[in-house]
Amino acid sequence: ENKWEMNKHANDLCVDANLEDSVSCLKWSLQNNFLAASTWDGKVSIYEVGDAPQSPAKIAAQGKARQDAACPILNLSWKRDMSGLFCAGADNQAKLWDIGSNKFMTVGTHQKPVSQVHWIDEMNILITCSFDNTVAVWDTRQANP
Repeated sequence: ENKWEMNKHANDLCVDANLEDSVSCLKWSLQNNFLAASTWDGKVSIYEVGDAPQSPAKIAAQGKARQDAACPILNLSWKRDMSGLFCAGADNQAKLWDIGSNKFMTVGTHQKPVSQVHWIDEMNILITCSFDNTVAVWDTRQANP
């Protein structure tokens, strides 16, 4: 079971040993109580955070979805409606994890790893920056952004 529980000795939310590598990024959703986490081995996970079932005084995080991006993910950005999660990849690509289909779609490509992704919902654009010293704006309304 993929579950996070409150550490018994501190007020930190700690992950069980179910992850195989260290966490590279955490992003809290703008709606509901969902937390996205990426790891250096390319796993992207979504957790629902709330009261622990056996102990309402504690906080627990229950794993809801996981996908393998096949490369380290350096940064994340939620879509406002939570239908997707943008991922900045060490494979030089910015991808959208469509949660409904559970598939990745490439939104844009840089010459070096993508270090940041930021989704602007009102304009349907993704802004990325990369270790190739560029910032790019991707219009996702286009067939090929």
